[in-house]
Amino acid sequence: MSFKKLFLALLFVFFSFSLAGLARAQSEAVPSPIAPAESSTPSTGSTIAEDLPDLPQITAQDLGVAVPRLLPDSPFYFFKNLQRNLGLILTFDPVKKADLRQKMLDEKLVELDRLAEKTQNVELIQKANDEAQKEMEKLKTQVEKFKETAQDNPAVDKFMQKFVEHGILQQKLLEKLETKVPAQAMEKIETARQRQLQRFGEVMTKLEVKEKIAETVNQALEKQPGNEFKSLKDLQFLRSLEDKLPSQAREALNQVQEKKMEQVQQKLETLSAPDKLKMVEYLQKMGGDRAKQLEILETVKAGIQSGSGKTKEINKFDSAEIEKKLEAVRSKVIEKIENLPQKSNCPAWVSPLPGFCSEGRVVVNKDPQTGCLLPAKCVVAEKVKEGLKRACVELWNPVCGDDSKTYSNDCFARINGVSVVSKGECPEKTEHPSVPAPVTP
Repeated sequence: MSFKKLFLALLFVFFSFSLAGLARAQSEAVPSPIAPAESSTPSTGSTIAEDLPDLPQITAQDLGVAVPRLLPDSPFYFFKNLQRNLGLILTFDPVKKADLRQKMLDEKLVELDRLAEKTQNVELIQKANDEAQKEMEKLKTQVEKFKETAQDNPAVDKFMQKFVEHGILQQKLLEKLETKVPAQAMEKIETARQRQLQRFGEVMTKLEVKEKIAETVNQALEKQPGNEFKSLKDLQFLRSLEDKLPSQAREALNQVQEKKMEQVQQKLETLSAPDKLKMVEYLQKMGGDRAKQLEILETVKAGIQSGSGKTKEINKFDSAEIEKKLEAVRSKVIEKIENLPQKSNCPAWVSPLPGFCSEGRVVVNKDPQTGCLLPAKCVVAEKVKEGLKRACVELWNPVCGDDSKTYSNDCFARINGVSVVSKGECPEKTEHPSVPAPVTP
């Protein structure tokens, strides 16, 4: 071993022991779990406790890292970063270095989460969030140095599997984090979540054969914890990821989405009225991408309205209760969309008036150029003709048929004997909502 490497190794050991002592000292001052503390900077916003999903809290253990004692608000935190940087200096294999970067990102996100539980100080939270984002960019930069893909190198394949599993967990952690931070920090956290998903797609595209991306993601989703309605959350993630992948990977990903939606439909056919209400409650609390949340809610609503099995056995009273609950949850999700932090260059998004689109599906899309939310519109999708076997999955990938009618997807068009002329809704089948007129002073 050269003198330089020996010196660095000794320095690394020295600081490791120093940091361990500091961490023990910190553990006396920071109990576990951390209870919410009074904010040093008064918060003018409020957290959205009712949005906490019926999913387990993502913990340090889930991400395979130690519970942090030394948080970014500590004056000794720089020792922790010094230890991390020394570890990077002493790691020469590019895959192992990327794995170390992955661990550092996991650690910083867990630290951010615990910091949000400890304090409502916006400046501290935003600074910790910025550090996590920088780590995400460094991880992507390190992966770009790989000369082989997961198919060619077992070490890259192993890293890829871990990267995907942890990427999904990171999304869930950031989703929950949005419910913990003050309103002033929500925009930064939402931006971080979107950027993490973007980088997730880019790294997968770099390392994995495009035709295998969907399979890799699906395997990772199957390992994720969750309750009986987990397929809904999986579907939301897949719908959000779809926009971040190349076109070659989207077709296979769409097949995975169809399987998830098929699981949801099969579940619907076996659920009693009370259990259907539980599913709707879960949809309300799901969090994450609000536009995708609304899309899945509308899809489940369509499945309930046209279902079979126990759905047909539900009496009129229970059916009315479910419809009432669906409408209430739809209104709440739309309200959450209106309250989302918008980019400075985006116009304010206004909710449609009550009663809008009672007979159709409310659709909220994003402008592909600016990323701004477009006004809500009402789409009345064509139903399957009476007597035809329901062989299609209620997945919302709208197409316009040669009869100038919108169908939920190309399967619904085919089963009605209609040719697809374009993807997306037919223009004449959409209507824009009425919004309150501006008050003239």
